[in-house]
Amino acid sequence: MPALRIAVIGAGTAGLAAACGLADAGFEVEVIERFAEPRPLGAGLLLQPTGLAALEAIGAREEIEAAGCRVEHIAGQTLAGRTIFDVGYDAIGTGSYGLGIHRGALFAGLYGAVQRRGIPIRGGTRVVDIARELPRNAADDASRNHAPLRPVGAQGPLDGAPFDLVVDASGLRSQLRERFARIALLEPYPYGAVWGIVRDDGVWCERRTLAQRYVEAHTMIGVLPVGRQPDSEGSHIAFFWSLPRRDFAAFTSANFARWQDQVEQLWPEAGALVGRLSGPHTLTTASYDDVVLASPLGPPGVVFIGDAAHATSPQLGQGANLGLIDAVVLATSLASASRENRGAPTAGVVADGIARYARKRRNHVRFYQWASRLLTPFFQSDARALARVRDLTFAPMARVPFLRRQMAWTLAGMKTGLLTHGSASALGADGAHHRATSEGA
Repeated sequence: MPALRIAVIGAGTAGLAAACGLADAGFEVEVIERFAEPRPLGAGLLLQPTGLAALEAIGAREEIEAAGCRVEHIAGQTLAGRTIFDVGYDAIGTGSYGLGIHRGALFAGLYGAVQRRGIPIRGGTRVVDIARELPRNAADDASRNHAPLRPVGAQGPLDGAPFDLVVDASGLRSQLRERFARIALLEPYPYGAVWGIVRDDGVWCERRTLAQRYVEAHTMIGVLPVGRQPDSEGSHIAFFWSLPRRDFAAFTSANFARWQDQVEQLWPEAGALVGRLSGPHTLTTASYDDVVLASPLGPPGVVFIGDAAHATSPQLGQGANLGLIDAVVLATSLASASRENRGAPTAGVVADGIARYARKRRNHVRFYQWASRLLTPFFQSDARALARVRDLTFAPMARVPFLRRQMAWTLAGMKTGLLTHGSASALGADGAHHRATSEGA
């Protein structure tokens, strides 16, 4: 059977990782990207042990980790000094840690991995539809459904040979999702954030901590060490400030110096960081949607990964990690289906492979969608009552060993259910997990 020909739509985190994994599995891959020159979007993010394991599976971990900053602890307090969240990866007991990384550095590492493999990238092409290359004798539904696929750009069908599989990794604003997915939920979160990158003075990266401060639930300030920017020496910090989406326009037109003073009053250490920003143009706004699909599988030969399949709030810091795992699991699932179905029709191999992918990812993705949706209002909302509940209960819960381990596994991206978890290496490599309580492995 000839190698499957696969189109990956989108050169973001999930798309580039998927291209690498699929190419390594022996498939013929082409990446189709809407920007003429692929580029990163956003400021900084936290890679969890599961995401790092996925990067290792495609041979990109070492380079990317060298550009980031190790994070071993997450600490959150109210302005009055009450500890709300104080959990380290050491609660897992396996030497786990996270990695603060600039999105540009993550993109550069993945883009370089794609280029080294010689995977073609078709830039400046916005895919808006998918057509089927119908055979001349396509008289029945089966032959029509299993016909090769041809992505359609804004200017018409793409030239070249058609594809056996289309992987939509085009992110939160996917147009193919609107046409081909069974959407169970698509709802914007009322709160977003502004992000900025400033140079570190060496203190924050040495602390190896993601630090946060909360004003009730309506304001969250965060400082994440992210290491190097692309083409830049020295360590950097990602600063974020949450605010309602409705206030984005007002924020960018408001008195910037007054806002800097406000940050200084709320949290002097963070105020020293934002004092290095020259104006609102140095900040990036970010908004988030809650996206749930009934299945990541579209019509025959179409599959969704990353934010196109399951966008969440950033409250648990899992978005990029889920996309990276999707990418690797899709590649391993298709490789297994290809090995075990030698001689079978191409469409059957594809259907088997993506069905395996959907089964392996179901529990892990569902847990983090649910957990993100549940926790977000405690940290980003107008609900004063929820803030009071958070302030009174979160820290005492973390002092209970059983619950502390549950929190640490949740943070590390290893949870597959309310009382189940898997190892980072197994989840990141092929989506496998064992059913275990917190008293298990």
